[in-house]
Amino acid sequence: MIDLEKETKKETKKKKQRKTTPKQPPVIDSKSFLLPYQLKWINDESKMKLYLKSRRIGITWAEAFWSVRKRLFERTNHYFVSLNEGSTKEFIGYCRRFGEAFNLAAGEQLVDIQSSTTERIRFANGAEIIALNSSPAQLRGKGGDLTIDEIAFHPYQEKLMSAATPVITWGGASLHLISSQGAPSSLFYQISEAASKGQNEYSFHKTTIVDACDEGLALKIDGDHLKFLPDKQKVNEYFCLSRRKECIDDPSYRQEYMCEPAELRQMVKIEEYNRLVISEVEEELDYSKQYGPLFIGIDLARHHDLTVVWVLEQGVDHNAEEHLQICYRTVAVKAMKAMKFDLQLEIISKYLTHPNVQMCITDETGLGIQITEELVTRFGHVCKGLVIGGSNKPLLVERVKRYIDQERVSLCGDEAIRDDILAMRRLTTAGGSVSYGGRSSRGSHCDYYMALALCLHGAESFADVTFSA
Repeated sequence: MIDLEKETKKETKKKKQRKTTPKQPPVIDSKSFLLPYQLKWINDESKMKLYLKSRRIGITWAEAFWSVRKRLFERTNHYFVSLNEGSTKEFIGYCRRFGEAFNLAAGEQLVDIQSSTTERIRFANGAEIIALNSSPAQLRGKGGDLTIDEIAFHPYQEKLMSAATPVITWGGASLHLISSQGAPSSLFYQISEAASKGQNEYSFHKTTIVDACDEGLALKIDGDHLKFLPDKQKVNEYFCLSRRKECIDDPSYRQEYMCEPAELRQMVKIEEYNRLVISEVEEELDYSKQYGPLFIGIDLARHHDLTVVWVLEQGVDHNAEEHLQICYRTVAVKAMKAMKFDLQLEIISKYLTHPNVQMCITDETGLGIQITEELVTRFGHVCKGLVIGGSNKPLLVERVKRYIDQERVSLCGDEAIRDDILAMRRLTTAGGSVSYGGRSSRGSHCDYYMALALCLHGAESFADVTFSA
């Protein structure tokens, strides 16, 4: 049975919503507080837009203005996704301020400021601006405008974009991607590169810190740079120089403020590698040979990556400077793929039973815990586990680079091993942090590199203990 009272209330509410939805938003002189590049972004009505930007040039501020203005005369929801809670609260705060300004200009409560929160802005016509976290699952079942902020640094860019596209299917909704530059391997980098060449559907916008200053940014921000007025060029130069001094190095500045991709630096160059290649490298240890002290590094894997055993023999180069005389020769390298742990244990044990083995360091990360525990149980006097990650990985990777630079380690001429070692990259990311990784043309993920790194770590650790004793 139809509830007439309830239906009447619904109709009354709809009439109120229609009444509070103006055909055009109240007039606010946006040119007085928005710069040309911000206005260009706001006035671009493309369904899909992408902004490659310097940090802190006011694009989030401009996006908030666009969002509030559109909600005033359209009942489309707007979902804003960012990396962290602080960024989403900042955006909602901007929206609130613009809502108050539009209410004042209109002389009525078009934006329901009283019921708004740090996560949601409500409009009298029923539209909402909603802040979400970066989980792709948050977008499931949503419909409306969508902005993904700093997408280049989201951990699951592919999944996020997969979930984003259906959100804008209906009602003239739009998708906005906004970010400073990320790594060349990031999905955002690939999309932005295509957009800049007109090879996809995104309307492309790009503003560096220099571009922003040329259009008046530095003049709007208080600081020591203003002491150079009326010389606007010096004001801009000093402002940009101040931003540079805040960064850890030039790559960080170029990425965060000049829209350049994060710097990828190859750890070992081919000429450096080839200079250290020797031909006498086997897969197994020859028990009939007379070896010097042996050290083993094992990068462990079960399914997708390789388990690699790397064996070094310690020697002495009497022609080198005293502190560089200890050197290492690669005597054996063995790779195993998709092999059960019990079979891996059987093969690895053959290396560890050699009487000249002084120390073995195994990768104790993830699935490596299981096999490391068994090896330590069997060969506790020489075997130790090490987690590859956190502060350990930079030390491990950089140690290999140092030994190669000093020509204190010989390498293997095998093409697959060479490709793997040469694939390792040092990535300087936003904020100056550094990460390491790589993938060879044959599909390995620097497994040989990390086995060698663990081996050198064991050799140095043993030397330190021996010297102390």
